[in-house]
Amino acid sequence: MAKHNWKIAVGVGFILLGGLTLAFNMNLLPVAGRAWELLAGVVFVVAGLVFLGVLAGDREAWWTVFPGFSLLGVGAVIITGALAPRVGNYIGGALVLGSVSLAFWLVFLLRREFWWALIPAGVLLTLAGITLVPATATHGDLTAGLLFLGLAATFLLLLFVPRAQDRQAWAWIPAVILGMLGVGLFFFADARFLNLIFPSALILGGVYLIYRSLQK
Repeated sequence: MAKHNWKIAVGVGFILLGGLTLAFNMNLLPVAGRAWELLAGVVFVVAGLVFLGVLAGDREAWWTVFPGFSLLGVGAVIITGALAPRVGNYIGGALVLGSVSLAFWLVFLLRREFWWALIPAGVLLTLAGITLVPATATHGDLTAGLLFLGLAATFLLLLFVPRAQDRQAWAWIPAVILGMLGVGLFFFADARFLNLIFPSALILGGVYLIYRSLQK
């Protein structure tokens, strides 16, 4: 019976979402405007929590993190937009991308053999961060530099995964290439950023060398 609990929970979530949408489309709800947005946001959040509740009862149902966190992210966007439209417009993309990224991070924590989950997790987290960079504070080269550096850090992270260290030695190649591209784009965007990137790269390189030495 316990094996079917997740199906029941997901079914209840679908019924709630479908019923609310149908009632709204048929003008059966007495709420409108901001009240409707808040209600819709709460429903999305509850639906997300239903999926995560399934995971809490069955760790093998790791796939539930994807609909769970996605629904939480959408619900957070709707609620934030209703309460603070300007804030919602600014962080909406970051909330959605960040929530899906969080799902991939959790997959890796639950199933360490799924090292591949770190790649989409890092990519989505990088994109989420880029959406928060004000358009007036940067331009194309700088944004692309942030993207390439985030991707480089993602591949570099694979080298620190204990169970994947030996098998993922290839991660050095895209990490170095993307890192060089990122630094180059920063240079074209604003040479002042080299004052931060170069010493930071030295520090990270030193930390990695010390880490590898202690592992031997």
